[in-house]
Amino acid sequence: FKLENIGIPFGDGHKGCKILLTTRHQQVCIKMNCQKVIQLGILSEDEALALFRERAGLDDYCSSLNDVAKEVAGECKGLPPVLDTVARALKDESLDSRRALKQRFKDSRHLMKKFSEMCLQGS
Repeated sequence: FKLENIGIPFGDGHKGCKILLTTRHQQVCIKMNCQKVIQLGILSEDEALALFRERAGLDDYCSSLNDVAKEVAGECKGLPPVLDTVARALKDESLDSRRALKQRFKDSRHLMKKFSEMCLQGS
């Protein structure tokens, strides 16, 4: 495998460059001869809510929005790609829209599982 084939310069003229590789499969790291492997898990409930609130642009002052955010973030099961995608979709939406989304999550948990799997396969 040659890094130049995917647009990453390599060789004596590029000493000191570092490459960050992300994958769900440790075998990829082994095959790529990674020097350091750092395993990441899912986010805790508090971390998930903090990421969700940040990406959705929520502040501390609207408790009704934060209640909805907490429930929706909980449905994302601590998966950062899912949290990010859903929160960005809700950014600047009204409270009614957010409540409607919360209800759709409750009504279609199997779809959320499929969406989570698709996000993880793409990472």
